[in-house]
Order: sequence, then structure tokens, then C-alpha cells
Amino acid sequence: MKITHRQISILYELLNAETPLTASVLGSRLDINERMVRFNLPAIDLWLQKQGVKSDWQFPKGIYLDIPETKRKLLLKNLPEPLIKDARIFLRPEYRQLWLVFRILESVQPLHSKDFEQELDLSENTLARDLVQVRKILEKHGLKLIRKRSVGTYTEGPEIQIRYALSIVLKRILGEANIVHLCLWRQVKLQNPWTERGLLVSLTLRVINDWDLWYSWNEINHLTSVLGVKYDEVNISRIALYLAISVRRVRNGCSVEYPAERIEEIKSNELFAATKKFLKNPEYAPDIELSDSELAYLFNQLVTYHYEGFGNEYEHLGDINPDGLVSVAEEIMKAVYAAQGLEYSSSTVTRDLGAHLHRCYNLLHLGVKVHFELADDVRRGYPDLYEVVTEITQDLSVNPLFSTILKEENARITLYAAMAIMLDETASSRRESKIIVVCPTGGITSRILMLRLETELPELGNLELMSIKQLSSSNLDNVAAIISTTKTIEKDYPVPVIVVNPFLEPLDITRLKTWVLGRRLK
Repeated sequence: MKITHRQISILYELLNAETPLTASVLGSRLDINERMVRFNLPAIDLWLQKQGVKSDWQFPKGIYLDIPETKRKLLLKNLPEPLIKDARIFLRPEYRQLWLVFRILESVQPLHSKDFEQELDLSENTLARDLVQVRKILEKHGLKLIRKRSVGTYTEGPEIQIRYALSIVLKRILGEANIVHLCLWRQVKLQNPWTERGLLVSLTLRVINDWDLWYSWNEINHLTSVLGVKYDEVNISRIALYLAISVRRVRNGCSVEYPAERIEEIKSNELFAATKKFLKNPEYAPDIELSDSELAYLFNQLVTYHYEGFGNEYEHLGDINPDGLVSVAEEIMKAVYAAQGLEYSSSTVTRDLGAHLHRCYNLLHLGVKVHFELADDVRRGYPDLYEVVTEITQDLSVNPLFSTILKEENARITLYAAMAIMLDETASSRRESKIIVVCPTGGITSRILMLRLETELPELGNLELMSIKQLSSSNLDNVAAIISTTKTIEKDYPVPVIVVNPFLEPLDITRLKTWVLGRRLK
């Protein structure tokens, strides 16, 4: 009997469970509904019987697979690999369309319907419906979807726009944390690779396996050392991803055009000269030679992601001094706070917004259309704040520095404003409450999680690290929530318990941000 990926994902969770799990908890972990969990249990039961396991389901407090530990470990070891040939791949429309966008962007040759249908087991009608949405997604990036019966399906548009869109889609599929892991360790470890999200990531990794991302990382890391400019790992991974995409596109005969007059402006620069010398013939790709246009775009990435390290002499790359856009960001934030009846004080969020506006302006100036995938979600999630930001930016439209920023950036500006307000409110309540971060031993997994939480979710406020043993004897009067890396905590606690992956996956970040927002709105 064949077993589906969804059934394997449910079985994997049950085999790892130390205590019973409700269908609701299983569904939330696997991003499916409770009914779907129960629907698949009989098929899992039949498959276990074929493996010689008599499954003893226990339902009083949830679903639990009561089998000997040795058998449990053996079953875990023998679970079919993700993307097995005899198991059909089902993805929800959102994931299917994201995969189709990625495949169309990364392929240098037209793709045929049979290619998509074989990869995802799609019908012709389903594919046609999905491609309607794919067309809309590509149009937001300034690209056209072309379908010709005798040729195939492909995209048309500026080469730099294709590369930018491809990097955005990859970040959305893999998440920036996974891209960093891929750059550093050449692999991404998924908690449950049989889920729909896990399958989407696995399909993508299989395609980019030969992109030499690790070598690109080493090239950029070495180059930044030569230039004497320090970058964090996330920004190095962003530039490395662009380099990997560029090398692949150049190898397949695609090239970008950079304004000739701008190339002449930067040719005499020492740092550009060093970049050219270092990357013109990448050590890991001796079969290609990057043109001055390719190198200029790469250099532009280096400057955009760490302007301060290059000095004011490089401001001509965007025809604008970032300090001017920091002033614009400051003006926006002051107006937002005033509209909300709050007292404003300068913060790192305002400077981050200024840096983002500079990057956005730089891309627009080079002909790259900027698109924010979550714009609609922001409008729905922060309708009042979004309306305030829109009114403020309209009043600032007379400012020539700001007039080139797309209206769609209002959504991202809204997120920066929301973050600034939440940080201020969190700072004022830090003495009043804290959040406990816990794992079975209080060891390295919790410390990794603490570092990520403090870096990526500063709005959480006060964090305290504990083991389960310490937690069981702690006073929780001053605790707002518990963030745990273990799936079960035996005792019931009077505060929310949020279970996350130690490596803090994108879904975990979304859940934590939702909790923070819900707490703020109470």
C-alpha cells in the first residue's frame, strides 16, 4: 500500500510524540485542518499493519501511537524519503503557484505543460487556473508571462528584473534563515520535510543544488574582507544569492545592461577596481567572465547593503545621500506618532526605514521594479495605521527625494511604524512582565533560540532562559508567555505556551508576531 506525503507527515509527528496530541494540535503543526488529520488516520493504520505494527491508538486526551520504543525508532528510520517517486505531491494553490513562478523564472528555456504536470501531478485545468495567478504575480514584478503552444511557457522582461524577482521568490520559499544555512553549511534541515511547506522547500533545493551558493558566499565574504567593509551574515547571503543567480544566468547566455555613463563614473574608484579584479573571473566559475555591467550591479549590491562602510563618495550610485532619506523617515515617523497621540523619540527603527527607502530608491533608479509580496496582508492587518501612513506620504510627495518611491511601499512603511510603536510600548512594560524561553535541558538549542528571538523579534521584550526543571518550580506571576522548543510540557500553565522550532522557522516568526499583536490590541 502506498502512503502519501501528508500521511507520512502526520505519522512522523506521532512517532516523535511523547504524549497524546489532539487533532487540532497536529493540524496546527502541519498547517492542515483537524478534519484532514482524522481523515488520514485509517490509511496510516493500514500502512502500519503492512509494516507488521499493530497500532494501538489512544484517544482519551488526544492521539497517541502506543508501540515499543525500539519499533518507534525503526519506523522513523524507515520512513520513505521526501519526493519519493511513488508518492504523489499535493500542494495547496498558494504553494503550487509559488513553485510555478520559481520554475518559470529560473529556467532559461521555455517550459511545457508536461514539465509542470509531472513535477506536481497537475491536471491541465488546474495548471491553467494556476497560471492565471502566476501571470498576476509576474506582472507585479514588471514581467510578462508568455504561453505559446508550439514553444512553451516563459517570462519576458528586463534581465535585472528577472534576477530581482527570482531572489525575492527564493527568499519567500526558503526564508532568509535557511538561505544563510545553505550558504554556511550547504544544507537546510527541515523539522518535518513531508509537510506541504517542506515539500516545496525540498523541490526548490533540488533545483538550486548546482547553483554553487556556498562558493558564492565564500567569494563575497572574502571580497568584503579585502574591501575592509563588515557585513552581517544575512546581508552577505543576499549578495551571495544575487552572485549565484548572476553566474548561472551569464553561463546560460543572459546578461544585464548598466548605464554606460554610470560605469565610467565608478571605474576610477579603488573599491570598484578591487571588486572587478576579484569577481571578473570568479574562482569557482572559471568558464565565465563577468562584464563591467554585471560587476557594476554587483558593486551596487555591496554599496546598497552597507552604505556606511563605503563613505559619501559613493552616493552617486543612487544619486542621493541616504541621510536625506533618513530625514524623510524621521518626518514620517514623527507624523505617525502625532496622529496616534504618542510622543516620538528617534530610534533604530527609523534609521532602518531610512536605509530601506535608500535601497528601494536605488533599485528604482536602476530600473528594477520593487514589489512587496505582503502588501495586501499589511493593509488588512493594519487598516487604520496604513490609512494614516498613506495620508502622510501623500503630503510628502512634493519632496523630490521621496516622489520616486512606489505607492506600494506604504505597506512596508506601515510595518516599520507598527514595529516602532510596539517596541516603545514593549520597552515601557519590560519591568512589568517577561517571556520564558525553555527547552528540555536549557542547553544550546535554547541559547540559539534566544539569540534569534532577541535579534529578529525585539518587540517580545524581556526574555529569560530556563530548563523545564527550573520552569516547574518558578513563580509565573510576572510571566506573559512561555516559548518552548519541546513539543509537550507536562504541566498546565496559566500563561500561553508557544511551541517553536529551535531554528525559528518562518511560520514560528509569524505565530509569535501574531501573538505580540494580539496582546498589544487587548
